[in-house]
Amino acid sequence: MQPLATTIRFSRFTVVVTTVFLLLSSCDSTTNWTTALGTVSDGAGNPIPDAVVTMKVERGLERTLTDKDGRYLIARPHSLPWKTHVILTVSKEGYLTYENNLTGPRSYVGLDAVLKPVRD
Repeated sequence: MQPLATTIRFSRFTVVVTTVFLLLSSCDSTTNWTTALGTVSDGAGNPIPDAVVTMKVERGLERTLTDKDGRYLIARPHSLPWKTHVILTVSKEGYLTYENNLTGPRSYVGLDAVLKPVRD
């Protein structure tokens, strides 16, 4: 029974992600989007729920939290049609902050982050 429930949850997540990407791709040509989809886990591969994922593009930023399976989807609109600097950060109390410098506008799929625990 458990594997079926997991399959159903993942299918709902897939439908939501697909819908968001389709909506973003139909925006007018003056708005560009940078999107990122991935998972956040620890060094052992365990998902990290409720990690804060932040995407900074131009002068604005978007934030979201990972779900209970460590998955996230984040999108940020911007007006620049050419390559722009994008900073994706992931943070969670008890872990070192992860940062990835990207070039947008573009959609990043499978942008996974592995957080390392803070050493005392």
